[in-house]
Amino acid sequence: MPCSHCKAEGHNKKTCPVLKELQQELQVQQELQVQQELQVQQELFEKELLQQELAQKEELKKKQIEQSLFIQQQILEYEEAEKADLERQKQEAISAKLAEPSLNDLRELRLQHFMK
Repeated sequence: MPCSHCKAEGHNKKTCPVLKELQQELQVQQELQVQQELQVQQELFEKELLQQELAQKEELKKKQIEQSLFIQQQILEYEEAEKADLERQKQEAISAKLAEPSLNDLRELRLQHFMK
């Protein structure tokens, strides 16, 4: 009974050497294709991961710049408030001196009162 695949005598389709070779070649090709697909997927994943890392680094730099600008703005506001507060304290000190008579002024007023 001849082989139903290659039509040769002495074996059947199950034991056909030609079919076995074809199956092995097909299996090798499939394995290579799977490996190539896995490699491509891994490369895409690595690229995506690198892009994410770069995006995170850029975002971190932007946040640092924003924070440093915010801190600089706070420092300027603090300095302006400090200057305004010092000016207010000076004005209060001047107005306190003008409003309150000194001890000498009080003594002179007392003497003037008794001299009359």
